[in-house]
This record gives sequence, C-alpha cells and structure tokens, in this order.
Amino acid sequence: MDNHPQDFRRIYRMYPDCFMKLCNILRERGHIQDTYHISVEEMIVIFLLTVSQNQRYSVATDRFGRSKWTISVCFNKALHALVSLASCLMASPPTDPPDKVKSESRFWPYFKDCIGAIDGTHIPCMVYNIDQTPYRNRHGFLSQNVLAACTFDLKFIYVLAGWEGSANDARVLKDAMSRPYGLPLPQNKFYLVDCGYPNRLQFLAPYRGQRYHLSEFGPANNRQRPRNSKEVFNHR
Repeated sequence: MDNHPQDFRRIYRMYPDCFMKLCNILRERGHIQDTYHISVEEMIVIFLLTVSQNQRYSVATDRFGRSKWTISVCFNKALHALVSLASCLMASPPTDPPDKVKSESRFWPYFKDCIGAIDGTHIPCMVYNIDQTPYRNRHGFLSQNVLAACTFDLKFIYVLAGWEGSANDARVLKDAMSRPYGLPLPQNKFYLVDCGYPNRLQFLAPYRGQRYHLSEFGPANNRQRPRNSKEVFNHR
C-alpha cells in the first residue's frame, strides 16, 4: 500500500471504512487473495479507479508502475471477486408486507402484496468504435441499460447489467425473467414499475397518459390534487 499513497488516500477520503471492510470480506471469504507482489487493497484500488474514472489500462500502468498484463490480471481478479459477492449481498424477496405499506392508509391494503420496485438506469460506458451504435441511448451518450429491483427499505433484490443503452426497458426485463437465476418472481406477489414496462401479472404499472411523476403534481409545498381516480392511483 505504501507504493501508491495518493491513490489509496483518494479512496480512503471517500469511504475508508467501507473500502477496508470490502477488502477484508473479499479476503476472508476467499474470493481474492494477496499475491507475493500485490495486495488485495491494491487490486481493488486498480479496479475502482479504472471503473470510476473510465481509465484505460495504460493510465493505470503509468500510475501503479505495473505492466498492462498485471493491470489486466488485477482488474479481472477484482471484477470476478466483486461479482461473486452478489449472492451474499442481494436480499431475498420479502414474504411479509413492508412496514411502509402497513403503516400508511394510502397504501394499505392496496399494495399489501407488493414486494418492491423495478426500474432501469443508464450507466455511461466505453466501447470500441465499431460497437458504439447499439450502446448510444436516446439521450445521445454511450451507456448500458441496467435493470435493478429493490425492496421498500432500499435493499437490492436483483441487478442485471450489460444491455446496450438503446435497448428498451421491457426487453431488458424479459431477459431478466428468462435467465435460470434471473429476477425472483414469488407467487402472488408483484413489483411496482413505471410506464417503460408492461402492466401484467406480477408487474403493476401506472395508467398511461395520466400524471404520475411527483414533479407533475407541482412542488412539494403546493401539490396539485389528483383530478381523477387514475391520477390518484398513479400518485400513490
């Protein structure tokens, strides 16, 4: 760690406890181990700096004084180690109604069988020029369309990354459902989704053509009341 103090200090200033805890978890569970020349901490820093700053291996090579082959090995070891944590960190779909639903008359009993929400987010990415067209999203930049499902207390149930930015949300959801260990779909339970997804069994979408974003109902201190039953549904 002493060989690259500036890079480690940059990570420590962000989330020192989280960083050290992450490295210890990966090491203790055997997902990644120190080598004779490189510690787990350095491998994770190489990975985090490469991903967070969208850097090429050549930049990491100059910064860490390692060969491109070594940087590549460290990056891939850290990547596989972090991916292997998914089964430990992902929450299981809840079986009981969430406290937020049970405690508010606006939601109970209408959403008593809802276990969470699904949405997509676009993560900027870098790809070869020949592959850029499918990754260019409707906003004009290169991205991956990442699907995530989480509970009401913000615990992730499922994440699917890798789809091109031009892929629509419904297509990504269909892929998540078709995978052997894909999106959990407990019987008689459903997820809340937005208009980018289908309104079907186990997915509850808002009415189309009606207001449903909070911003569409005005500022928080002066919200415009829903004008009909469909807007009431969307608002809730």
